Amino acid sequence: MADVTSDQAVDAARSLGKDRFTRAEIAEQLGVKVSDLKQAIKDARQSGRLDWVGENDEGKGVFRLTG
Repeated sequence: MADVTSDQAVDAARSLGKDRFTRAEIAEQLGVKVSDLKQAIKDARQSGRLDWVGENDEGKGVFRLTG
C-alpha cells in the first residue's frame, strides 16, 4: 500500500487539467490503487482543497479542486 498524502493527491488532480475528475483518474496519475487514495482524498476534502460534486454515469464519485 502506497502512502499518498493529500498534497500529492491535490497536485495530481491539478496536473490532470480538468474541472472535474474521479479518484481513479488521480490514482492513475500517481500510479497507485484507488484504495490507496482514501485517506488522502478525505484529508484534502476536510482541508477544503477538494470538493465532492456528485457521481458520474458509472456511479463513481466526482470531485473538483477548490480555490
